[in-house]
Amino acid sequence: MGKFHRTKVVTISPRVILVNSSGREVNYRQAHAKGPWNALLHNERVPLHWTDQALAEELSVVIPGGTYHPSMGFAVNQVGDFAVKMPSKNEEEVSNYLMRVEVQLHGPTFLIVFKEMTPDLPPYLIENETRLGLIIQQKSMRLPTNEERVPPMSKHSYAWCLLDEPDSQLTVRVEHSSFCENYCLDTFRKYPIADVHTERGERIKMRVEVVARGPTKVLRFLDHTRALLRAMDARRANPRSTFRKKISSGFLGKSQERREEKDRETEAAAKREERDMDMLVHVDIQNIGLSMISKEPREILFLSMFNVRFQYSASPGEVGYELRVSDVQVDNQALNPQFPVMLARHYFNSEQDEQDVLHLSMLVNTLYKSIDYYRWVHVRLWNLDLKMDIGIVNELLAFFNMEFTDTGDDDAFVDQDTFQEISSATISESKKVYVEEFVIHPVHADVTFKLSYGPGSSSRQATSHGTGDEGGENGTIETLLYSIGGTLANIEASLRLRSLKMNNVFATSAQLQTAINTFYQGQALAEMYKLFFSFECIGNPASLMGKLSTGVKDLVYEPYNGAVSSPVDFVVGIHKGASSLVKNSVAGVSGAGAKVATTLGAGLGAVTMDAEYLHDREMGHTRRPEHLLQGVTIGAQEFGESVMSGVKGIYQAPMRGAQEDGGVGVVRGVGIGAIGALVKPAVGLVDFTTRALQGVQSTATYFDKRAQRYRPQRAFGTDRRLTVYSWERAVAQAILRTIDDGEFYSDYLIYHMLLSEKELLLVSNLRVLEVHLEKQKLQWDISYSDVVSTEVGPNPLSVTITYRKEQWLASLRGKSPTSTHVLTFAASSHADTVARVMRVCASSKHLR
Repeated sequence: MGKFHRTKVVTISPRVILVNSSGREVNYRQAHAKGPWNALLHNERVPLHWTDQALAEELSVVIPGGTYHPSMGFAVNQVGDFAVKMPSKNEEEVSNYLMRVEVQLHGPTFLIVFKEMTPDLPPYLIENETRLGLIIQQKSMRLPTNEERVPPMSKHSYAWCLLDEPDSQLTVRVEHSSFCENYCLDTFRKYPIADVHTERGERIKMRVEVVARGPTKVLRFLDHTRALLRAMDARRANPRSTFRKKISSGFLGKSQERREEKDRETEAAAKREERDMDMLVHVDIQNIGLSMISKEPREILFLSMFNVRFQYSASPGEVGYELRVSDVQVDNQALNPQFPVMLARHYFNSEQDEQDVLHLSMLVNTLYKSIDYYRWVHVRLWNLDLKMDIGIVNELLAFFNMEFTDTGDDDAFVDQDTFQEISSATISESKKVYVEEFVIHPVHADVTFKLSYGPGSSSRQATSHGTGDEGGENGTIETLLYSIGGTLANIEASLRLRSLKMNNVFATSAQLQTAINTFYQGQALAEMYKLFFSFECIGNPASLMGKLSTGVKDLVYEPYNGAVSSPVDFVVGIHKGASSLVKNSVAGVSGAGAKVATTLGAGLGAVTMDAEYLHDREMGHTRRPEHLLQGVTIGAQEFGESVMSGVKGIYQAPMRGAQEDGGVGVVRGVGIGAIGALVKPAVGLVDFTTRALQGVQSTATYFDKRAQRYRPQRAFGTDRRLTVYSWERAVAQAILRTIDDGEFYSDYLIYHMLLSEKELLLVSNLRVLEVHLEKQKLQWDISYSDVVSTEVGPNPLSVTITYRKEQWLASLRGKSPTSTHVLTFAASSHADTVARVMRVCASSKHLR
């Protein structure tokens, strides 16, 4: 769309823009080009134009003043950051100059930002802790002019000259010696000890290693002999500790003493750590609840977190954070959803269920002010179950107002007025992050999706009780599509994402996030093959094989784990393993059979072309039997309903056809009725089989722990105000909106009262009704438009409602009769309250 959606706009903007944020003047030109240098002052921003199309599109920079050589050429179309080196013309007096360069992409424009390199954070550092001088240079540039000297007992900041060299290595020579080796600075490792002989007759054992020090990669050269002597001096400084180490290393051969010594050292270390802390904060929260409410308003989701523990610790140079959440659950707050719990932990029915669902731990080094330095970041997420239907998906899309439309490219280019804004944003947003160890543990999720609505879904209710006319042929076609396509698209898959582990990461936050996203996108694509074997229409063989493999694995490992402990545990392990094998085998086979039968039933049901029958059947299938007996009972009931529907369709279908299309509709109705009379009993038989198999599956897993919805949907009044949650009011409004197949879905609860243990009185903004709680059945309802009067009497404990009867009944009797209904309460105050509330509702139009 966009504001120029009817006009084709051609935007011409610079492809490359140079931004100088280094604090000093920088000269630039195309690499290998001849001609004058262009000056770029501090805080200046200019577009870059290539002067020679025959040369490579690479840029070279230099600091004016004649002190430094120009840098080698570097590409400007590769997003990232790096360091460029300008060699000193007199290295004995002035060291090489390193400059940080960031390449960012804003729309079609590359921003090349020059920044000053932080002195204590070079990309590479050469540490020479020997008494020999070193000569270093990039392996691919073996020229005397490119050599750099590292004096004995000194440090030298380093950066590559050629930036586009893959697997760049550093060539190191020892002065006055034949020693020459190549080292990879991007791989952390310890090299074999080298025996170095010099022309002066000196001989040293040199130890070489590449380590990380913050974001800097350090190549260290150590005198191995001196390092050993320093270690020995440190041990002599604490002889008592050395003697204890000898004892614990096995001189006395007492394992008990070793364990006691280890325990004492651990306790002492914990006490020292606690003593050195400047601050230690513990925050424990028992429960946290968060509601997602739409603009109607209607509660969509409810997030529950249990036993949330947060710890903050601060010590000199370090700050630690730790977050633990024992349990997390997201409930689908539709009135009667297909999956009441959308997201919850996966229960294994073992001691593993006591594990925290979320554990986040990080340690921050505060000594480096120019970067965000993390010693470690660990994230562990417990196995989760995700269950969704199309109803909650539509609710979430509507909540976030997701519209997949073209928004245009009006702001895709960078104009002159935004240079300063982009430059300052680049400086503030591109702060580097260094993480020594970044770990996200494996993520396991069991995902279930059904392309169908629950009976209480607002999307379904909008279709059923909307003001528009959805009937006729369009409604029938829509129902057929949901019956067939909905069943074929049902998925139940187990996805396994491998752990992500990165060491010594040095990047911006955006780059780190991109790396994480890329890794998990690849993992998700690798798991896509499981979706094909997880469709219910083919029996979900992936789930079947998973359950069978789990049973076999438990049969082997449970006795083995028990045998390690004791003979009694071995016997217990045999029982556990055999039980797991039987349970998973029965549940897997019966579940696969039930899924195939469900698909067959949906296909046969679509042949009937009876939209009302298919809708009732779909709503009935949202109720799952809890055991075999209930499955057989429900299956027999559905079989009987299918047979009766087939018989009634013989005369009801022609009548509906006549009302819709006259004579043509009658002919079509006769055909539909005849087909239904033959096919519906077969559908009922398939449904009976499906329910029986589902009952077998539920029986096998009857004692397995399952997540339950934490609370019913929040109740709102006619004023749509958000108030304190009331459990009783929420239950009462849920009953109001689901009773009688959602007939009163649009009503708002005003008042409710228990008349007895089994009878509930509900007063809404449109009517008053009574519900039998045990049977979940509507007893009676009276609309305010039919109410003539509401009075307390004939005694103080009763209320008499006088109302008009239906028009057809009045016409039969030749007059407009009225009738009365008497409510009896336990207290006179209850009667007064109900009478007063009904009068207000009947007389107040704004409540309707």
